[in-house]
Parts: sequence; C-alpha cells; structure tokens
Amino acid sequence: MSKRVLILGGGVAGLTAAHELLERGYRVCVLERQSIAGGKARSVWHEGLPAEHGFRFFPGFYKHLPDTMRRTPVGSGRSAFDHLEWSRLDRLAFMDGSRILTPPSFPRSLRMLWLSSSIPFRLLRKGLPLRDLLFFGGKLWRIVTSSFERRAGEYEKIGWMQFVQADERSQQYRDLLAVGPTRILVASKAEEANTKTLANVSMQLIFNTITPGETSDRLLDGPTNEVWIDRWLEDLRGKGLDYEFDQEVTRLVVEEGAIAGVEVGGPDGAARRLEADYYLSALPVEVMGRLASDELIAADPHLAGLRELRHHVNWMNGVQFYLAEDVRLNPGHIIVSGSPWALTGLSQQQFWSDYSLAEESDGRVHGCLSVDISDWNTPGLNGRRARDCSRQEVVEQVWAQLQQALPELRGIEYVSAFLDDDIVQAEDNPHHEINLEPLLVNRADSWRLRPEAWTALPNLFLASDYVRTYSDLACMEAANEAARRAVNALLERDGSDAERCEIFPLREWWLFAPLKWLDRRRYERGKPWSWLPLP
Repeated sequence: MSKRVLILGGGVAGLTAAHELLERGYRVCVLERQSIAGGKARSVWHEGLPAEHGFRFFPGFYKHLPDTMRRTPVGSGRSAFDHLEWSRLDRLAFMDGSRILTPPSFPRSLRMLWLSSSIPFRLLRKGLPLRDLLFFGGKLWRIVTSSFERRAGEYEKIGWMQFVQADERSQQYRDLLAVGPTRILVASKAEEANTKTLANVSMQLIFNTITPGETSDRLLDGPTNEVWIDRWLEDLRGKGLDYEFDQEVTRLVVEEGAIAGVEVGGPDGAARRLEADYYLSALPVEVMGRLASDELIAADPHLAGLRELRHHVNWMNGVQFYLAEDVRLNPGHIIVSGSPWALTGLSQQQFWSDYSLAEESDGRVHGCLSVDISDWNTPGLNGRRARDCSRQEVVEQVWAQLQQALPELRGIEYVSAFLDDDIVQAEDNPHHEINLEPLLVNRADSWRLRPEAWTALPNLFLASDYVRTYSDLACMEAANEAARRAVNALLERDGSDAERCEIFPLREWWLFAPLKWLDRRRYERGKPWSWLPLP
C-alpha cells in the first residue's frame, strides 16, 4: 500500500504539495483551518458577491505557479492558466488627483511606446529632482551588475531604504522610486525588506517589462475560487485527495526525534490525534512559530529561528467596494502614491468576461473596486492609524483616500463594502484591530532564520513561503516552490525513484553576465562593488 502524507494547511502550498504527491502515487490528506480552500489566496462571498483577502497578482516572473496552473484542468479543454489575463495599463495615482499611466509590458503600439518612454519626464514634472532620478538609476545599475553571491551574502544583510539612501534624498525620491514601484507586493515592503529580496524582485519586474512578449502584471479573469482554487480542489479530489475543512492543528507530537502525530481541533471543539507516514507543514510562519515546541527544536535546533521569524510580519488586507456602475479607471492595477495607508487597487469587472456582478446582484451592483491596505500604522486623513479604527471607519477612510486620488470616484457612493474578515477587534480593546493572517516580510539578515524545506526530523517537511527558495518573497510563487522542494525532499527520504518536481531559478539577464562574473571575483576577494568591476 502507498504511504500516507498528512499536509497541514490547504492554501497554495498545501494544494501544490498534494498535487505533486498524488501524481506520484501517495495517499494524501489535507487539513485546512478555514471552511473554504485557498488560504490567503481564497475568495469568499459577501451578500452573494465575491470578496477576498486581497486581490490576486501574478507577476510575469512567476514560473512555478503557472506551471502548476497549466496542469490544472478546469473543463472545456482549458487549464487554470488560461484564466490569466494581462494587465494592459497600470496607474500611479497621486493624492492631488493626477496620474501617470505605466505600460506593464513591452510597447506594442505608438501610444504605449510614448507612455513608456515619457515616464522619466513625467516623474520630473511631479517634482522629482533630476539628480535623484539619476542617483536611483545608478542604484539599479548596481543591482543588475551585482553577482548572485554579493546579493546573497552582502545585500541580504542591508535594508532596502539604507541601500538606496532614501533618508538622504527628497520626499519625491522616497515616494516615487524607493517605495512606490514595489508597493503592490507587501512582502517586499520597502521600509522593512532587505536589499537582496527587493533587488531580485526589481530585476525580474524590469526584465518582464522590457522583454517583448512578456508582461510584469497578470490577473485572473474571475473570482479566485470560482475560476481557479475550487476547480483545482475538485480535480485533486477526483484523484483521491482527502481535504478536510475546519481543522486547526494545535500540536505537533514529537517522540524519539520524529513526528508521532498531530493534534487537531475541529469545529465542535473536539480534539483528535492523526497519524501518517510523513507530515508536510504548509502552515504560515506565525502559526508554525507557535507550534515550534521545545521538543521540536530539540530534534532540529535550526527550527528555533521560527520563533523569531513569526514576528517578522506585516499587514496587507483588502476591502472591496461594490459600485452601482462599473467605473472604468484603467485596465490594470493602481498604486496610490502618497496615500497615508499605502493603497493599491484594481477595478475588476472589466477583466471578468464570463462573470457578471450585475447578474449575481439582481442589477444592484455593476462594478467592484478591490483595494489592498498595506500600511496600518500611519495616521490616515482622520489622524488615526487603520489598526486603531473600527471596521466601518477603515472602510470609510479608505474610500475617502480613494476619492481624493481618483477623480472618477468623486461624487459616487458605493452600494456596499467588505473588509477582510481576518481583521477583527481585539477582545481587550474594541478600538484596536488584530490581524489573523499577516504576511511575512523578508527583513535584513533574516535568511539565517529561515529553514530549508526538509528538517532533521525524518518525517517532517516544510512547505510555506518562509522556506528558503529562489523566489525569496512571501507570495504564491514562493509557496508553490517551497511545496515542490518539500515534495522532492520527501521523495529522497522515502527512497522513491519518482520524477522530482521541477525548480526554476530566477532569471539572470545574459547581457550583464560578464560584469556579474567580474563582480563575483571581486566579492570573493573581499572587494566592494565598483562601477568599473576590474577583478
């Protein structure tokens, strides 16, 4: 009989691991805390309309996740990958109502060529000093000509804001260049993230944007669970997956240096113990950090880093505004530069060709503006931090910031709104919010805290975005890659001759290979990066 694997967590990592293990003949059971599949990627329902933890974003440099989506049938001969749409025109919005439109892919028309080539001039018109623009260009040059070894060994220990010397430049430099371009990825939060992570992300996004036939910005053509997650789960269940909802892992039982079982609490409060041949944890870092008991750490001392890493998190949660009309803002994502709560957004109905909000709402709703709040600690227009506001106050303040930055929304009232239900009021303070599902931020010098996908325990493997990966970012791509690494490690431990999961390294642009080679020689000799990288 094939061996049984118990997967803890049913988000993207857990589903990916289940996908790969089922293809290789293992019996798999997934335990999910929520009553809906998908983890942080899930979409839910609010008054019969789709809502979400935050909008989905699929950058062009994602390789692992699209590969899995191509192998996920959704009917009519299509795969989940076929539900990805290219963003056509992103928008950098300002609090004075002005905007800069930015093509997320290589120009395919004269208008797009003009918009792309004029970005530096439009930034200068927004008050960015020319010396700051040239200075940041120098920082980008340093990134693309630095060797992998220098990024991993030196830049990982340096904060991004320190690297770009944001405190020494203008406020426009900070808002438009140091922080703004990566705002859509909270896991790359510029104020906290290390330089290696942001350098890698920046390089990949630039390559996607300037390479013909590629794009830096993709999104789904319908609600996430409707067009992807639920179809994925249905396919895996058809292959024998046992997926259990409302199951919260409360303890990893360690005996004689191995996992002997897991204790689980169900919706009725009853506890039970489950056992398997192998255990694969796809739980987020803030949960796994709590489960890192003294017994677990004694079996693998490196897992002690999870206790510190669980505090390296930040908030990024969404609010959806349902509108009586489909307000066409721009066909892509929106970054609201200078917004107190670091808002990003997307007008969704324009991309949902086969899903009609009007039909689902009896004509009440025709549009949905999905917005992510990335800064919960800065006072808003009302002088209060988002985390100190009630749920209704958060919604109202986000709408006020949006109306200030997006002229198309002025004079419009939303029909209803939904704030991510992971935001709940603290029991001891009704005026203070807590977040049930924060996101990991790769802070400076945090790589040493992060484990590999395998552990010293012979039957425990880790598949979550805090695991060491090429992706190196708390996102769906890293979760998918970590799951592949965990499955490969399990196959190795089990002595299986099954084909290993493919792992895709980040792209290094060949044009700069000679300069990177020279920089690697310099780094190995203890020399700093140089504009003229003579060995």
